[in-house]
Amino acid sequence: MIDFDNYDCFPKLAEALSNRTDKQPPSSCWEDLLGKTGIERSLLFVLVDGMGECYINRLSPDSFLRDSKRKIIKSVFPSTTASAMMSLATTLPVAAHGIPGRYSYLKTDNLHLDSLAFRERFSGKALSLELSPKQLWPLPSFITESEITAFSVIPQVLLNSPFQSYLCGDRNVGGYSSIADGVDLIINQIKYESSRTFNFFYLWDLDSLGHREGMHSSRMDELLILINTELERLYDGLKSIADIVISADHGHIDAGEADIITPDHKLMSFLETPPFGEPRAAQLQVKPEREKDFRAYFNETFGDRFSLRPVKDSAALFGGRRLSKQASRSFANYIAIAETRNLLVYSQEHPAKTRINKAEHGGILPEERLIPLIIPK
Repeated sequence: MIDFDNYDCFPKLAEALSNRTDKQPPSSCWEDLLGKTGIERSLLFVLVDGMGECYINRLSPDSFLRDSKRKIIKSVFPSTTASAMMSLATTLPVAAHGIPGRYSYLKTDNLHLDSLAFRERFSGKALSLELSPKQLWPLPSFITESEITAFSVIPQVLLNSPFQSYLCGDRNVGGYSSIADGVDLIINQIKYESSRTFNFFYLWDLDSLGHREGMHSSRMDELLILINTELERLYDGLKSIADIVISADHGHIDAGEADIITPDHKLMSFLETPPFGEPRAAQLQVKPEREKDFRAYFNETFGDRFSLRPVKDSAALFGGRRLSKQASRSFANYIAIAETRNLLVYSQEHPAKTRINKAEHGGILPEERLIPLIIPK
């Protein structure tokens, strides 16, 4: 197994980016990550959802993205968008901010929700009236608190969502319907700014297609080439006036077999509530009086595919020395981590009707966690 301690982490990149949004002198401790990037000129951070190091290596050696790569860093654990986006916003590891993955569980409200969509997990009902976003995201986003002008471009369908308001604020946000549209929006915005700005461009197309078609479809190859071409065009349009940093929130693996947990599955007899978090990093809230029997059952049934760990002893895995109060409230008491390519999927539907993604992430394999840090020069 790879030693992830040898890699800089995504929250460190987030802190370095945050440092470029105030009017104070840049912190010298992050110069090894960004150097002088974004100190005197406008800075653009491009986050390509799902574009792990495994994809960069599929491009030709002289391609824009591969040729501009400065180093490899590691994503957060769980290696998933919800956890990484919160680390980007807060500059903190998951052990501090406590978002366990796509699916969160609020114990005080007995509420399962989609962490980014801010909807009830099983019904899809919007939660804006029943729940304040601050109950799930109590820590502020550095983009909304920027001392210099901040401009963001995100997918059109995310405009006016609670998470857009949290991450980017309600002003200076544009939506793209195609990657080329997004590139044009960013170029036109930065070109006409007279002072130094911070800019954020979130591309989710690669991750979405990977989930649907897998890592190695011909359309994935075409999309990867398109992203490389459009980001090179973006750089060419801005290189005289702005610095660009490109990275990702996680990578992908081709998903293996899924253990589908339905409400009548034996595993549920040990749990207080359905599994949450991620299929490759499943949070399991075990009934205290059933812990011994649960451990024996889980290890016998799933132990060749998943390692079972008490969450209270796993702070280092989540990037911290200890779990914050927020994380302790948000996490279960056990986590099942995929050691192979398998998934642990909770579904209220019959297994035959349960949709399984062809590419996945969230776990600890290098393909999921290693991401590029790209700084074109």
